[in-house]
Amino acid sequence: MTETGPHLLSVDGLTGRRLDCEPRVTLIAGAEAGLRADLWLGGANAAGGVVLRAADLEGAILVDCAGEAPSTLREAAARVIPFVFPDLDAVPQRYARLLALARELGAVLRGAPIVAPPAAASGTAPRRLYVLCQQGLNRSALVSGLALRAAGLGAQETLALLRRRRPGCLTNQTYAALISGELDGIVAEPS
Repeated sequence: MTETGPHLLSVDGLTGRRLDCEPRVTLIAGAEAGLRADLWLGGANAAGGVVLRAADLEGAILVDCAGEAPSTLREAAARVIPFVFPDLDAVPQRYARLLALARELGAVLRGAPIVAPPAAASGTAPRRLYVLCQQGLNRSALVSGLALRAAGLGAQETLALLRRRRPGCLTNQTYAALISGELDGIVAEPS
């Protein structure tokens, strides 16, 4: 991976998307947090972090929350989980499925092997989990935060870790409240 820093960006005037972008990620947590796999958070059009290369995804899981992960990265990952949802200041429409995904990712962070899909199942535990959205700020932070909670980290520890490692993330107050547990009991859990 290649370090990046502040630089001028080339932006499409119609869509606002970066034209010179390569997905960039930031290491959020790993062994220092008691995890067996490293959790990386970022975005397909993120300005900060390290450049994510196809070689980084060998044996890894890639969660794509915006549908914008380049095909070269999707093809290189041991498993790709497309879970696209809009960045709205509201509980995601498929929240029950998101919680189920977070539990699965939490198990991976604790060292569980890749078990699905069968074509990608290697029986070995992945060493890295990458969660991408568009900018690496809200959707990927929500999925990462819920996965960290499912892996056993506390609510405030998770929020502090995300904000310290990925400054500017979780501007979406509903997503932060979901991670913190403030909405537990208000938002229905799957049965």
